[in-house]
Amino acid sequence: MTTVHGHKNNPDDPRPVAYLALPFTGHHHTDGMLRGLDIALPREMPRQDRTALLAALLRHDGGLRRIRFADGEPLDLVRVSPADQESWPQTVQPGT
Repeated sequence: MTTVHGHKNNPDDPRPVAYLALPFTGHHHTDGMLRGLDIALPREMPRQDRTALLAALLRHDGGLRRIRFADGEPLDLVRVSPADQESWPQTVQPGT
């Protein structure tokens, strides 16, 4: 699954997965803090790779729970359910 790491080693490599930070911005009380993460999967990603990645991220036992920034600082993640969408911050609302 070479597309998952988010980098291309040469121009002929397949388009990689894009990881998107969703900070709290656009309001006079914003603090720029990270409120969510999004992952954009390329259309060309093989179905078996897409299935494996989504299974790892969304497992019922929690899936992805922590990431580390380049400086080694950890960030704990909390999975939110679409059923709780009304309580999500505006930053992570699908329409935003």
